[in-house]
Amino acid sequence: MRELRAVMGAALLALAAMSWGAGPAVAAEDEIRIGAVWGLTGPTAGVSQEGRRGMEMAQELINRKGVLGKKIRVIFEDDKADPAVGVSATEKLITQDKVVAFVGGVGSTICNAMLGAFEKYNPRPIGVLTGCGATTIEQRFGKERGYFFVHPWEYYYQSTMRDFLLSLTPRPQTVFIAHEDRLYGTSHAKMADEYFKEAGFKVVAREGFKSGAPDLTPLLTRAKGMNPDVFYWIAYGADAILITKQGKELGFNPRLYASTVQLGTQEYRDAVGLDNAEAFVGITVWEPNADFAASREWPDLLPSTRDWVREYTARYKREPHYYSIMSYVALVAAAKGIEAAGSLDREKVVAAIEKINTMSPMGPLKFSPSKFAVNHAFKQMMIFQWQKGQKALLFPRDTATGAVRYPFPPWTPR
Repeated sequence: MRELRAVMGAALLALAAMSWGAGPAVAAEDEIRIGAVWGLTGPTAGVSQEGRRGMEMAQELINRKGVLGKKIRVIFEDDKADPAVGVSATEKLITQDKVVAFVGGVGSTICNAMLGAFEKYNPRPIGVLTGCGATTIEQRFGKERGYFFVHPWEYYYQSTMRDFLLSLTPRPQTVFIAHEDRLYGTSHAKMADEYFKEAGFKVVAREGFKSGAPDLTPLLTRAKGMNPDVFYWIAYGADAILITKQGKELGFNPRLYASTVQLGTQEYRDAVGLDNAEAFVGITVWEPNADFAASREWPDLLPSTRDWVREYTARYKREPHYYSIMSYVALVAAAKGIEAAGSLDREKVVAAIEKINTMSPMGPLKFSPSKFAVNHAFKQMMIFQWQKGQKALLFPRDTATGAVRYPFPPWTPR
């Protein structure tokens, strides 16, 4: 009986895989379905909502002409920043919704779980993915041609932050690294530790915490007691808000507060207030004051940076985050790959996306090899600082729009 149940279970799994493989043929004739798994609630909600807005804008503009005579339909699912929920959402999109590709996403922990779920299906889904930054993912899944990674890998992050710290005068000597305790945070923190030590910085501690925790006072108290020159944390938007508020309550004044991408959202600035955000440093892939020309091939979908920002701001009455434009460009790439392939045949679509080489409002759009992945797009990183409610670009020097405010101004007068 056990053997019979095992055989039946395997047969059902195979049937699910085959039904996905045949999915495009049985999907609604007038639409091409794209799956999008984002942390729309929970600690990654800020950047996830930015990504959703970017994809919704791309979907509307793509559908003015359509793709292969059909409309693109993006089906969004909320992973709640929980990898188990993300896997369930992924499998639902594959087996029930019959999506032909996945686009978007945020968080290496979720991305790693999703790609693990992809492995159960034959053929594997195509992914144009915005949320994968851990080198662990690059090493594990990077050789799969059907996975197109849009987000920079963690070594681009940490080498840029290291070089920025080296550029400061007086140069900081000690760094406390705090990080969320799942794949995203631990992987980035390990690499930051290595890069900083190689550059001559003393890492006084590397400590993990649970993202979304209601109280980080014990962590911040320990950090304050070590009196580091730099407090550097790697986590999500809700964590950035809490660290800022509780750092102020404790009177914790390192010479520099620095973090990663989640620090750059409008939600962060609004939640902590302009005065409290002042002089916090973050890292980004793109900012709205970038200046890239329109695509020669598809200027209607990939206009200049200035025109794209104007359109986004008019629609949503807010400044775009880099996840907004990254998810937008990713969906355009998927749609143009399908269009160039002339069908939904997986191998033809993969080959067509690999041939994309054009300008975009985010910069040159071309998938090329990285250290371990065969198809990777954007690699540039920039350092910004909140100054009077705006993000001033500080580093690299050739992108700078302002000078660093350093050391960090005391909390007391605020």
